[in-house]
Order: sequence, then structure tokens, then C-alpha cells
Amino acid sequence: MMKRLLGLLLAILSSGLYAQTGNAGLGTSSPDPSAKFDIVSSSQGFLMPRMSSAQREAIVNPASGLMVYDTDTQTHWYFNGNAWFNLVSPPAPAPSNLVFATFTESSLNSASESVLGSFVIPADLLLTEGESLEFHVMGAVSSDSAVVRLKFSGESLSFPINVQGRFDLRASLYRISPNTYKCSGALVMDGYQTSAYLEGNNDFTLTLPFQLSAEQNTATPSGVTIEGFRISRIR
Repeated sequence: MMKRLLGLLLAILSSGLYAQTGNAGLGTSSPDPSAKFDIVSSSQGFLMPRMSSAQREAIVNPASGLMVYDTDTQTHWYFNGNAWFNLVSPPAPAPSNLVFATFTESSLNSASESVLGSFVIPADLLLTEGESLEFHVMGAVSSDSAVVRLKFSGESLSFPINVQGRFDLRASLYRISPNTYKCSGALVMDGYQTSAYLEGNNDFTLTLPFQLSAEQNTATPSGVTIEGFRISRIR
């Protein structure tokens, strides 16, 4: 037993882990007094847990301040006690041109999924790899549980909502190659955020049907209201 303890102690010391009163250090014998755990290295970094978006969203009762690396969005996320937030700020918009805009209000009253807006995106709109379409939707939710979806040729980004209030939804559809794309987006409300991601195949030489739909668990009058949306091309 004593030999095992001595072996464990030698392994810890050889790994560069040092314990001080109330804190510990890795790669340093004098961890900073303000840090509970101080890592020092000039050749290696800190690698936090990596997981998919679905695995991140499936974490049960995440602690406030919990951080993970999302392998789908390839960004770091943290939990603020109410919702997950992406630590990467969106880049400044590149030169773009407006493809379509409507500010006609449309509301959902039934419990089944309904199309609240649609547009046929012209063919050959995304001509080169890296170009994208940006979707911006504004609306409100008065239902206790609803889902807003952006649909592209049968594929969809789904944003479940279980709070009430006004929302701002932004999504990007990127052309990766002549017939493949990646799409991601986030729906943000006061103190609430939900995100979605998908990738698939699409022939960009053809028209791209776009639909904005929503559904709710129970039939609430104007449970989901879309105040309009617009589509822009980012070059």
C-alpha cells in the first residue's frame, strides 16, 4: 500500500502538478494566489471537452459558467444559467445585396405546422465557394411552447422556444462546393437563445425554395407572429 502511495506521489510530481494551500498549479510550483488552478506552459494549450451541438444541448442541468467546445459550430460555448451562448462574436458583415424583403405580419393560430412566409431564391445566386445567404427574421411568441423553422429544399433549421416574448432570428447558408452547403443560425430572446446547424447537398444552378414555418403545442391565437423577414447575399 505504501509503495502505491509513493508511486502515485512521484507520478504527480513528475507531471508538473503542484499543490499549495488552497490552490494548485500544473507546470508551476507557485500558482497565482487568485487562481484555484493555475496552468503554465509555453508549448501547450488547454483543451476543454469537445462535443456536438446535440450533445451540448443534451447536458442535464448545466451549471452556470459551464464551457465546452462545439464541434459542429467549431466555436466555444458557455452556459449563463438560462441558455447556451456562443463566445465567438459574429463577424462584421461583408458587402452584400438585398435579395428579398417583406414586412407583412403573419400569425399562427392552429397547433399544426403552418407556413408563415415563403420565397423562391433565384438560381445561380451563390456562384462561388464561400458566398452565403443571410436570413433575418423578427417576430414574437405568446405560446408557452413553439418551434420556428427555416426550410431550404426539404432541409430545415429548427428553433424550439419555451418562453414568451419578442425574438430575433439570424441564419447563414454557405455554399461550400458546387453542390454542398452548410447552414447555421441562432434565435435570440431576452435571456434565452437556441441554435441550430445542418449541412447537405443542393444544386445551386437551380432555384432554391425557401419557407418560414412555425408550430405550437396547443392552439393559441397568434401564438407565433412573424413580422417579416429579409434575405441578403454576402459576397
